[in-house]
Amino acid sequence: MRKYSKHYFYIIIAVTVFVRVLFMLWEWSGYHVKQPGTINTIYIQGYGIAAGYDYVRGIAEPAHSHLWELYYKVHKENKRVTSEMAGPLPQEGAVPETLHPPGMPLLAAGLNQLSGMRADVPMQIMGILFNTIAVVLVYWITTVAFNRHIGFTAALLYALFPPLAWISVNKSPDGLIGVFVIASFVCIFVGTHRSGLRSLWWIALSGFLIGLGSYLRPDFLLLPLFMTVGLWAYKRRLLHSIGMMVLAQMIAFLVLLPWAYRNHTLTDRWIFTSTAVGPTLITGLGTYNNPWGFGGLDADRIAQASAQGIENAWSSEADLYFRKLFINSIKTNPAGFLKAVALRLPTALAAPYSWGFENPQRLQIKAADKKSKYHIDSVLKSRIKLLISKPLQIFSVYWDRLIIIAFSLCCLVAVGILLIKERQRFGLMIFIMIPHIYDILSHMSTHMEARYILPTMYCWIIGLAYLINRGWRYRFNKQQVSL
Repeated sequence: MRKYSKHYFYIIIAVTVFVRVLFMLWEWSGYHVKQPGTINTIYIQGYGIAAGYDYVRGIAEPAHSHLWELYYKVHKENKRVTSEMAGPLPQEGAVPETLHPPGMPLLAAGLNQLSGMRADVPMQIMGILFNTIAVVLVYWITTVAFNRHIGFTAALLYALFPPLAWISVNKSPDGLIGVFVIASFVCIFVGTHRSGLRSLWWIALSGFLIGLGSYLRPDFLLLPLFMTVGLWAYKRRLLHSIGMMVLAQMIAFLVLLPWAYRNHTLTDRWIFTSTAVGPTLITGLGTYNNPWGFGGLDADRIAQASAQGIENAWSSEADLYFRKLFINSIKTNPAGFLKAVALRLPTALAAPYSWGFENPQRLQIKAADKKSKYHIDSVLKSRIKLLISKPLQIFSVYWDRLIIIAFSLCCLVAVGILLIKERQRFGLMIFIMIPHIYDILSHMSTHMEARYILPTMYCWIIGLAYLINRGWRYRFNKQQVSL
């Protein structure tokens, strides 16, 4: 029996593209569609780059209004940005951007210049392409580790899972980063089964892909070092595992060196990720009721920075201030930090991923919540009380999230069964699951939102595919896989 099937291959590609095109058409319709919060910023800065402004942010007038006017002009006229149509950027209120790596703005600028139109539709097409490649790689990983039936099921689950379909067309970094993470893992997987220079090339390619993906979202920059644990569990060669992953990590940092050098020229700091680290750490502490009185909104960070005389809450100066505040806060009340970590656990274990649907009833509740300062845990307590007293009303408001939560829990249970049933290949199983474990742990210790851990959800989906196919019925090699 062939390990791979052309029929399976064609089916998963067709299903993946079909589902994502449906989501794209739905997004165009605007019918109860949730709009990403940072999408305008991405295009404003991208069109600014295309106009020759460099990578800047407008934090005050007149630069702020000028960049927005450029965005609206491109959006309305749907044409290529030129320096003539954009005009000169007022220097007052414009600051160099260090909040996010420039991957998405550069992509928006490049797509606008290549296509001669606004970048949102080309971005969606690219998202569909990237997500299709990701599905094929999931099929390959699962087929190699198990068999083609489990691989086909895992790929179909990935293709049909609404949150993964939605992020591929919502024009955000979350929809593009997944393929880089999966492809990087595949390179490590292949590299472990090669020798000599061929192994090193695969490992280096893994680091290159993580570095390239970090221009979109830097969350996975340290994944190679964490993969040392999985590689050691799989191959039982500690020093070799450390050496391979250090190589991958060094390559990842080298890929980000141009961004870090640019930041160094501006701030005298080698910033390989972004200046959002400090503010994000405080937001993580402020997401729930906390002993320090921190709020969990961007507006709270702006107010805190302003109180310190810092004009830009996302600047290098603010980043250093918030990092120091984070460390001092933990020192003064470590129990508060542990409480915050514990409260993030439900999101990690039963992630309420969004798939773009905006329930009108939920909008009314959100509007009521925004009238006063609140924290997530107090909101959850009120929802739990309402669930007990009026369960049907809660289901009518949150049915879309509850279904996804149920799916997440099924995947979690399936992974537990997989680890028990495949205990003779426990090292390989841990190796496969490490990307999602890293994703969860890194955000539980900093700041957690469900969308942050969606790019590696494929690891848990593999577990569910194993359970559906009753994978324990098959005989697998105890440790080795053939590539």
